[in-house]
Amino acid sequence: MHDLPAEDAADLLSTLRVRHKRGHGGTPRLRIVVPILPMIANFDDLDPLCVEPGVEVVPALEGETLPEGDVILLPGSKATLADLACLRRRGWAGQIVEHAQSGRAVMGICGGYQMLGHSVADPSGTEGTASTAQGLGLLPVHTVLGGQKKLEYGTGFLAQEGQPVAGYEMHMGQTDRALDATPFLQLNGHAEGCVAGNGLIWGTYLHGIFTHRAARLALLARAGGAAFAPDGVWARAGEGLPDNHDSTVDAALDRLADHLEQYMDVDSLLALARPPVYVD
Repeated sequence: MHDLPAEDAADLLSTLRVRHKRGHGGTPRLRIVVPILPMIANFDDLDPLCVEPGVEVVPALEGETLPEGDVILLPGSKATLADLACLRRRGWAGQIVEHAQSGRAVMGICGGYQMLGHSVADPSGTEGTASTAQGLGLLPVHTVLGGQKKLEYGTGFLAQEGQPVAGYEMHMGQTDRALDATPFLQLNGHAEGCVAGNGLIWGTYLHGIFTHRAARLALLARAGGAAFAPDGVWARAGEGLPDNHDSTVDAALDRLADHLEQYMDVDSLLALARPPVYVD
């Protein structure tokens, strides 16, 4: 059932290793480095990348320098300020900035998007002590944490290429772009996210940004070139992949349900899970 998302962060590394071993053959064309931070969250955003031919997802662990790669991807976080401080403690913040300054791609999702901006402020102490931290300064945005958690489904398209996207936002606070900054998406009829560096540096709150294969290939093509374009060698190598990665997860859940129904008394288990009914 390796098509299912990792259960938690402890399971993430073994899941990445299994998917790397399965692979799709051939020498990877694009290496995506993912710093594994203590408060990493919503890491199933990585799953569609792990099955894409020509892509290697490389986790970076505590005590290591960031491996060489074409892309650095900062995923979601349950505590942005804590993970941002960890990036600096491990020496990774400077490496990410140098990577971007060399003309290579940096991607940020949710908490990772917040870290790519100029500042992250927590005036009400949402994540702990009230404080403000300098971000990595790669996107012209500022974030203020606090308020009610936003949980919203979104559909739209990549502002640059036009490919459809869908997913959900789940975060605290608000991130504001500079007036002259370029949005990354058009989502639910509004501009969302931010892009810089000729399209190679971008951030978004949308979890599921890689779920639709057309959008995934468009974003990989920005960093990896024509091999990931619709008629490119790696795009053709994955022609058997579904247009929407969610269908892979749904199929795995169906197989698991069929297996349980074949070998277990599911109705009795459900009956045990129901609260007892007391009669006076």
